[in-house]
Amino acid sequence: MPLVETLAVGWNSQDPAQVAAQFATDGVRHQFAMEEVRLEGRDAILEMITGIMHAVPDCSLEICRHFGDGASEAFDWVFRGTVKNDFGPIPGNGQTIELPGCSLLSAADNGLIAEERVYWDGVYFLAGAGMLD
Repeated sequence: MPLVETLAVGWNSQDPAQVAAQFATDGVRHQFAMEEVRLEGRDAILEMITGIMHAVPDCSLEICRHFGDGASEAFDWVFRGTVKNDFGPIPGNGQTIELPGCSLLSAADNGLIAEERVYWDGVYFLAGAGMLD
């Protein structure tokens, strides 16, 4: 199964441990939005994903397009859900979010994710979360 498919299964399970398990123990996840967030190691990735899923417990990840050969993959996605709990500056007001973005993945020798580079528009996210007029 391509990396992107196993990653989507993890997100759609709404179980942060399933997402983190797709990464090598020394995997890296870069998030590029308002400012870069670099998560190094499966434990750090698990902590961030746990926070996201706590804030958006009904989250889902739709894969729109997928390209790659297994060693390197790219895909665009839409993250959806209801923000029920605060997450950083985002208040959990029950607002619905729909956030498009894209990710680039590279595989480790063991078939897990060595690196994910995640891109989305931070202003679009804040507007969708009701933070901007």
